[in-house]
Amino acid sequence: MPINTKQIFSGFSWVAIVVYSNRVFGFLTTLILAKLLAPEDFGLVAISSMIIEILMLFRDMGLSEAI
Repeated sequence: MPINTKQIFSGFSWVAIVVYSNRVFGFLTTLILAKLLAPEDFGLVAISSMIIEILMLFRDMGLSEAI
């Protein structure tokens, strides 16, 4: 099957749209939570989000396969 440049560009475009829309929705969610929650509660959410991102980074680096 020959490689079609148009299909590659289309697939890349869809992936880019999904990744950036996910970031935008995440940012909007953070803004809404900052407005609704008390500062102490939002701090807890921020710390939890940071820990989850660090764990996902380790997962992406292959730590789960190494264990």
